Amino acid sequence: MKKFFFLFFFWVISLLYSQNQTSLAILGFINKGEKSDEFYNSIISESLSSFMSKLRELKVLPYSEVSKIVSREGLLEGEEINVEKAMDIGIILGAQQILVGDYFVNKKKKEIEVNFYLNNVTTGELKLKRSYKGRTDLDFFDTMDKMISIVGSFLLSRPLLLGKLILEIDSDDEYLLYINDSFQRKIARNSPFSESVLAEESFTLSLKKEKTTQEVYRDNIFVKNGEKYYLKYIPSGIAKINAKGFEDFEIYTNEVFYGIFNDNGRIISNLQVGKEYGIYLKKGNIISEKKTIKVEEGKIYNLEFNINKTIRNGTLTGWNIAGYTMLGIGVIGLGGGYYFNMEAKKYYDLSIQKYQEYKTATSDFDKKWNEYETSYNNFNTMLLARNISYIGGGILLGTGLILSFLPSFGKENFKIEIQPNYIELGWRF
Repeated sequence: MKKFFFLFFFWVISLLYSQNQTSLAILGFINKGEKSDEFYNSIISESLSSFMSKLRELKVLPYSEVSKIVSREGLLEGEEINVEKAMDIGIILGAQQILVGDYFVNKKKKEIEVNFYLNNVTTGELKLKRSYKGRTDLDFFDTMDKMISIVGSFLLSRPLLLGKLILEIDSDDEYLLYINDSFQRKIARNSPFSESVLAEESFTLSLKKEKTTQEVYRDNIFVKNGEKYYLKYIPSGIAKINAKGFEDFEIYTNEVFYGIFNDNGRIISNLQVGKEYGIYLKKGNIISEKKTIKVEEGKIYNLEFNINKTIRNGTLTGWNIAGYTMLGIGVIGLGGGYYFNMEAKKYYDLSIQKYQEYKTATSDFDKKWNEYETSYNNFNTMLLARNISYIGGGILLGTGLILSFLPSFGKENFKIEIQPNYIELGWRF
């Protein structure tokens, strides 16, 4: 009686921690044939446990832990399944459902017949009793897929479609593989993953480095029914691009076109570890600032691009051409001002000379006075021309500089935004 209350209390506590999922323990299968066929129990149990753990709706207890208790209790040592003992083990494990069974191998026909029994630990109800006969030769993998489909379809109350995932590692490191955040096994270059997975609905696949348990890869995978999905993991990093105002801009990595950016952002995956990347956005004659990163494995780089930090790229506008013209005229004007300044100095010196000649003259007074006035008038004319050239040339030069660097005011880079308390004018280049 005490044992019963202890087991029941242990089961209730465990149940509280698994309210959102149905917990399942696969206890194993009794061999009803020759002793040499014992290994089929491990193959069938581990395969079922591994696949069922990929399903989000189920919480499958690790077979390595389950088998220890099953072995300790001697559940699979008899010729028939002891249902009461199986239920006790289910309670100890905190499982809501247990799967047990038996099998017989006909070596002459190369066939295996497996019986499945699924029991509800709470009520003791036998929920599934099913037999399946399949091949033990090269078609044994198809036999396993069919058994997985039978059990999985019943547990999920819907057809279970299968595909195959083949995952290879291009690295000398070892990784821990998780599917739907459930640990599968350790994989490496010489130990790839090649197993059946759920088809026709996406699942989450993630990899963690075995030494540090750092997650270096995560993605949603979709496998079609009956098909193989090949995935080769190469140590890499990820860049997430975020920017406002860059709709339909082209993304470049190290001067190579990668794809189109939209308002939802863009992820650049498979960036080679240890390599430096320069990433920028471009559209027509508009180009953003360049972001430079050096990639570390599994690291996510969030790149924020600012629309106010863009520059023109090559195309001249009418304003730019007018600006360059004004720059040229302004330079000529300043040069003319220098010329007229030198001429004014020459006529100034000549005026002083003619005035001295007039003051010291003893005859031809009218002639010498006219020569003085002519020189003086020429001086004033050159002085006026100098001032006009300097002022006009300076104005043209300044205006030309502004127009030369003025951006184009198309709809892509000019905006008028009306806010409750002000009107904002802005442009980008």
